[in-house]
Amino acid sequence: MQSYRHLLTVFLIAIALITGWIYYSLQQKDSVSIKRADERQPITVIKNFTVSELDNSGRIKHRIQSEKMEQYNDNKMQLLNPELDFYPANNISSTHIRASKGLIQEQQKQIELQGAVRITQKPQHTPAGIRIETDNLSINLQSQKAQTQDMIYYYSQQIEIHSLGMNLDFNNEHLTLLSKVQGTYYPVSTIKD
Repeated sequence: MQSYRHLLTVFLIAIALITGWIYYSLQQKDSVSIKRADERQPITVIKNFTVSELDNSGRIKHRIQSEKMEQYNDNKMQLLNPELDFYPANNISSTHIRASKGLIQEQQKQIELQGAVRITQKPQHTPAGIRIETDNLSINLQSQKAQTQDMIYYYSQQIEIHSLGMNLDFNNEHLTLLSKVQGTYYPVSTIKD
């Protein structure tokens, strides 16, 4: 009788261990499948992506180009090596921006640029134009305004300025430097070609 109880106890412990192991295995499979379902997979991939926005008269407001665009279920688009061109209504100048990567979000009204962001502008009244470099730039495509809290480096023919943060209005060609502004002026006679 005692061996029967002993055998029954061993049998119940074995069933408990097997049941626990099966339950644990099922939990691991569920967590793996949930993890795979959460991984972001693009729903659309386009190489040599280009999109333009026109105003009511049919004039181009801005154009976005990218080597590759990936669109996801949350309606966000990731861009590889994006380039943007802004054409203000006053036709004074155009602005060209490029970066390593970009993210278009908020119903295509906001674009976040990251990595080696470079802004170039050649106004009609400035033969040499300007160049601004930073690491990150947030652009509102509707208002055609941009901002960053990162260091910016501004270069023109005679001026070099460093600043922590900026606001930039493409339509009005207005640049506001936010803090820690330092600059150097190079007289024309000292500029080397």
